[in-house]
Amino acid sequence: LHKNKTDAPTMMAANSRDEEHELSQPEASIVTILLSRSATTASGNSTQDSATAKLAVIARSPHKRSEIDDKILHTLQYFTFLDDRRSFANVDALLTRLAPVATVYVACTEGVDGGSRGRSGKAAAGGNSGKKASRATAEVSELVSKLVSVLETRSDSDAGGAANDIVVRVLPALARPKAAELVKSRLAHVLGGEDSEAYLAYRGDKQADAEPLVGWCLGHFFNADPSYGDASDETEGTHKIVSGTLKSHLALDRTATEAIHLLPPRSGSGAALITGGNGGNNSLFGVLNHCKTKMGSRTLEVWLRQPLVDLQQILRRQNAVAKLVEDSIGRDRLREEGLATLRGLDIDKLGYRLIATGRAAREAEDSESGRGGSGIGNTSKALESLYKLHVLADKCLPPLLEAMKEMLGDNDDADQNDGEEEECALRSAYNGLCMTAANLGRARELAEEVIDFDAAPRDFLINSNLDDKLDDIKLDLDGIDDELENIHANMNNDWHKVSGKGNNQVKLDDVDSNNNTSCVWQFRLVDSNNVKLLDDIPGIRVHRILKNGVYFSTKELEQLGTKKKDLMCEYEEKQRDLVIKIMAVASTFVPVLENASVLLAELDVLASLAHAAAYGGGSGGYCRPEMTDGEEDGLGIELKEARHPCVELQEEMTFIANDF
Repeated sequence: LHKNKTDAPTMMAANSRDEEHELSQPEASIVTILLSRSATTASGNSTQDSATAKLAVIARSPHKRSEIDDKILHTLQYFTFLDDRRSFANVDALLTRLAPVATVYVACTEGVDGGSRGRSGKAAAGGNSGKKASRATAEVSELVSKLVSVLETRSDSDAGGAANDIVVRVLPALARPKAAELVKSRLAHVLGGEDSEAYLAYRGDKQADAEPLVGWCLGHFFNADPSYGDASDETEGTHKIVSGTLKSHLALDRTATEAIHLLPPRSGSGAALITGGNGGNNSLFGVLNHCKTKMGSRTLEVWLRQPLVDLQQILRRQNAVAKLVEDSIGRDRLREEGLATLRGLDIDKLGYRLIATGRAAREAEDSESGRGGSGIGNTSKALESLYKLHVLADKCLPPLLEAMKEMLGDNDDADQNDGEEEECALRSAYNGLCMTAANLGRARELAEEVIDFDAAPRDFLINSNLDDKLDDIKLDLDGIDDELENIHANMNNDWHKVSGKGNNQVKLDDVDSNNNTSCVWQFRLVDSNNVKLLDDIPGIRVHRILKNGVYFSTKELEQLGTKKKDLMCEYEEKQRDLVIKIMAVASTFVPVLENASVLLAELDVLASLAHAAAYGGGSGGYCRPEMTDGEEDGLGIELKEARHPCVELQEEMTFIANDF
C-alpha cells in the first residue's frame, strides 16, 4: 500500500440499518417445487391416481468455500420423488432437513390453463371433454392448494426457539420449451459456461436426463428470480448442481421432530411441553448443546435435523467423540482455552459482511471509471470486519491449535495416525485449521499494516502514516483524548468535594453510536441515590436514572464529543479511497473463512457431544451405542437400561431405566 495523494470522493452509502443487518445474516435456502398429477408405477407406466403425486424440487442453499479461488457461492440440489397427496410428508421431511427455508415457489405442470395443450378446442365441442377438462383443472387447483396449505402451516423454529416463517408463492405454469430455453442459458452461465465441466456433467447426468421434471422445475426456478438474468462475469460459475435423495439422511417431518422434542418448542406451536422444562432440558438440542460458538450451535441443529444413515459416517463421529470423552483434560482445554476464544465471534456473519463490503468496494472502484457504484457506506464498520478477521487469525486460532496439538500429539508417524479411527475427524480438523491459520497470515499482516490498533476497538481508523492528509486530523484526535482525561479528572475532583467520597467514583462510559443522542460519552455514578448531590455541581445535566446508576454530562463534555464527531467524519471521508482498496483485498479471504467455519463448527459439536456424554443426564453421562449395518447382525434396535434424556433432568424426577 502506498500513500494516497488524491482527494477521496464522497461516496456516502444509502444502506439502512435493516439492510446492513440483513446482509450480516446467514443465508436461508430457496426452494422451488414442481407438481405433476401423473405418477409413475413400478412397471414404468404413467398413471393419475388419487393418492400420490410426482414432485421435482430444486433447493438453493449457500455453499461454504474451502479455497481462495473458489467462486461457487450456491449449491443447487435437485430431488424427484412421489408423495402422498393428503399430507405431502416427503416434502415436509425435506424442508425440515433444508431449514432454515426463506421462500418456497410452487408450480404445477398443469396450471389453470391446463386445457390449452390441445384439449380446449375439443372441450368446447364435446360436453364430456369439457367436463373432463373442468375436473382436471379443479383437481390441479385442489392439489396446489393442499401443498400450499402444508407449506404455510410450517413455522420452523431455530435452535433458539425463534420462528422462521416461510414465504410461499404460487407460480404460473411455464411451458416446457420456455423452461428448457431458460435452463440452457441461465444454468449454463451460473455453472461456468456451456463448455464448463460442471455444465457438461449436468448435461451428461443420466438421472436428470431421465427425469424431465428436473429441467422443467429448473426453468421455473430461474423464471421466478429475475436476478438470474444477470449475465455478467461476476455471476458466471457461482453455482454448482448436484442430485439429492431423501434416503441420504433419516427423514423426519415436523410431527416427528415435535413428538421426540428434537428442538426447543416454538411459542404457540401446540407442541407437547415437558412439565418443568427449560431451555436446557426440554429438547434433545438443549440437552446436547454445550457448544462454545454460534457456528457450532447451528451445525448441531443441522445434524439433528439430518440424522446420518451411513454407518461409516456415524462411526467417524462416534470415534472422535470417544477420543474426547477419554481425554477429559484435553477436552476441557480444547473447550475452555481454544473454542471459548471464539464465543463472541460469528464467522458466518463475518463472512457475509465481508462479501457485502467487498462487492460494494468493487462497485465503488467501478464508479471511478464511470460504471456506477454506491460505495461501501460507513468505513469504520468496514474496517471493523477486517479487525475481526485479525482477531480470528491472531487471538483465536493459535490457542485452539495449541490445545489440539497437545491433545493429538505429534504427527511423526503419519501412517499410524491415519489408521487411528478415533483421531480421524479430529486430525482432519486440526490439519484443516493449520492450513486456515497459514492462509489467514496475510490477512493478519494486512490488518496490522492498515488499521490503527491504538484506536481500536473503540474507533476503527486507517493508520495515518498511509496518507499525509490524515496526519493532522490524527493529531487533533489524540488531543481530544488528552482533553477527555482532564475533563474526567476534574469531574472526579468536583464529586469528591461535594460527596466527601474517594476519587474515581465517577465512571466515563462510551455512548452506543446507535442511540439517538448527540453525546459521545456520558458520566455515570454507580449509586443512583446520589443524584441529589449532583445538584451541588454547576453545569450538570442528568440524562437517565437506571438501576446501574445515574447518567449525566456537562456542556464541556458534550462540546468535546461534537468536536470528535466532526473530526471522525472528516477522517472517514479522507480514508474512504484507501478503505475501498483494502476491503476489495480483504473480501478475497472469505473462502478461507467459510472453510474455517465448517471445521470449527464440526469440532465444536464433537466437543459438545463429548461433554454431554461425560457429564450429561441424571445418571452420570451417556454410553456409546454399538451400531451395525447388515442383516447378519440382526435387525432392530435393542436398548438396555434406557432413560429419557429430557424427562430424567426434570426437578424431583426419579426415572426408572427400562429395557426395550
